[in-house]
Amino acid sequence: DENAHFTFQFQLVHRIEEIEQLLQIGEADIAFAQATSPGVNSLQIAMDQLFVLLPADHPLARKKQIRLRDLEDMPFILPNLDFIQQDSGLTESSLNYALKSMFLAEHVHPRYSPLSGNNDVRRSYVQAGFGYTITSGFPQNEEEVASIEIDNPYSRRPVYLLWPKNRELSIQADRFKDYCIDFYKNKHEMTWR
Repeated sequence: DENAHFTFQFQLVHRIEEIEQLLQIGEADIAFAQATSPGVNSLQIAMDQLFVLLPADHPLARKKQIRLRDLEDMPFILPNLDFIQQDSGLTESSLNYALKSMFLAEHVHPRYSPLSGNNDVRRSYVQAGFGYTITSGFPQNEEEVASIEIDNPYSRRPVYLLWPKNRELSIQADRFKDYCIDFYKNKHEMTWR
């Protein structure tokens, strides 16, 4: 079977320039990113929805959608401490860009919490009632925290499938690429939730 030795190896890379380099030198065959580059082939295959996480017992926790202005009096628990200082070099693919764009679109000036951290840490802070946070969509235990879709044009970010322009893919990598493209065409949109 030609797929018998087909394995995945995952890397987390944050900058599109690094992703492009990995694809060009052959250290990666396929990438998923929220940005594209002229040096690689790309196709949008999904949308990433951002969600507000609130304590499960919060009065707004049962809403299907929420506006950020509804949370202006609550502390915003930051994804990382760089958020406030990072005013330049933001790209449309970064979470910081999306957050700043959402707040600007609603003319909201969030009350920043002194707390921050990775997703699991922020989720624990939310569960303890220290404020709210914003994250990409993923399954939540609704008994602990509520995950509410954000009603804001900047709350959805494209996800692209990337592959190299300068070299041919292996049969297996090419099949995986084609599978992702076919799945997207048949379903019209992949979601990460």
